Amino acid sequence: MVEPSSDEHRNKSRSQHSHGDQTHIQRGLFEPPREASLQPVSQLIASAARAQIPAAITPQIRVRTPHPETAQAIQERYHFSHSLAPKVLAARGYGVDSALDFRLNPSLESLPDIREMKNGPAIISHIADCVIQQRPLMIATDFDNDGIVSNMIATDMLKAVGFRNMHSALPIREETGYGLSEKFFWKQHALMQKRFGKGPMSILTADFGTTNKREITLAQKEGYWVGVLDHHHVGDVDCPAILGNPGQTGCGFEGNVLAANGLMLLTMFAVHDELKKRGAIGESMSLNDYLVPAAIATIADCVPLRGASWTIAYHGLRMFEDSPFPVFREMLATRGVHGTPSGTDLSMLIAPMINAAGRLGDANFMIEALSERQIGPARATAEHLFSLNKKRQEIEAMMLHSALMSLPKNLEDLPRFICLMNDAFEESNGTMHGFHKGVVGIVSQRLVERYLRPVVLF
Repeated sequence: MVEPSSDEHRNKSRSQHSHGDQTHIQRGLFEPPREASLQPVSQLIASAARAQIPAAITPQIRVRTPHPETAQAIQERYHFSHSLAPKVLAARGYGVDSALDFRLNPSLESLPDIREMKNGPAIISHIADCVIQQRPLMIATDFDNDGIVSNMIATDMLKAVGFRNMHSALPIREETGYGLSEKFFWKQHALMQKRFGKGPMSILTADFGTTNKREITLAQKEGYWVGVLDHHHVGDVDCPAILGNPGQTGCGFEGNVLAANGLMLLTMFAVHDELKKRGAIGESMSLNDYLVPAAIATIADCVPLRGASWTIAYHGLRMFEDSPFPVFREMLATRGVHGTPSGTDLSMLIAPMINAAGRLGDANFMIEALSERQIGPARATAEHLFSLNKKRQEIEAMMLHSALMSLPKNLEDLPRFICLMNDAFEESNGTMHGFHKGVVGIVSQRLVERYLRPVVLF
């Protein structure tokens, strides 16, 4: 049963317990745009109509057909106290059926078995072998929400079953660039040899690796087994690793709606089951413990929220206050938010704080920090991330202002493709200048949203 009134109770509780800078959040997954932010769009539509600009850069708005009888049936069947949500659900094609039952209350039992994914059994079996044989294993992932949380889940769960020959690593943008670069591999390979010596070793990547044929081949020549969990670059790919990518030809696992963290979550629980079957461990592990970080990374990665990704997001939100990892509650507290969060809280408040570490520097500390179970260190991490994100916001504001000053004030004079260049970012005596490598993507997106043009910043 849906209880919309509980949101009102949580909002009231939130306002009573908040402190510091209060952040006002619209309930739901996305906060509606402020009316002022729509003004440039309105001007562009009018300008496009006058200049007959091609439809490719002219917004198209489609209004869904209302179904009042279906909406009324939904409201009565699911006991909504207000009519708006049933109207939206009916307009989106839902009826009083099992599809809506799942949408409103997905069961954790509906999560798919990762063994059904192409190469899933091979990856699971090898990781279990690593644990039993204590074969050195590198967990290498991206430095954004999806990658960091994927690494945190794998590292924490493997430690929980007594595996210690593990090396967890994220790229540092300024040192090795993005993804599984050769420079990143050689750096981590040296660390692996220093710690574990020479001999057979393994690498499991997440959130990258599908198209890294050269780097994977290089690792294999150095004696590594390489497995990849990824959801990018779908279709036919020439990947020499054991590839777990639902989007690859011949797979289609769960409709490719899971981000890397979801694939990692299901993989590690399958590894846990495999270890129990082999008699290597006896204790059970709760899936619930990891649903909160997985929900944050799933929503932040903007994968389609349906099927397994919807189940993870739904239950992660509802289990938020019971998470064994207090850092996520502490992150919200730094933003003046307490109690059960909304999807918007996760995507607009927590996710940018997690991302800030990788955008501005070295995010490797996050792998351990996010899995900290003690409140003191968790609070210190949250305060540090709050500070990093505030710095990122200041850099973003400076860069956006600089970009706007470079563009014509008259919207009709804007080029159809915006390309801007600036010096590398520098900060001296409290003054910032140039474009920061870790923030150009955010500022580009801000310009796309404002001007409805493709944007590149150098």
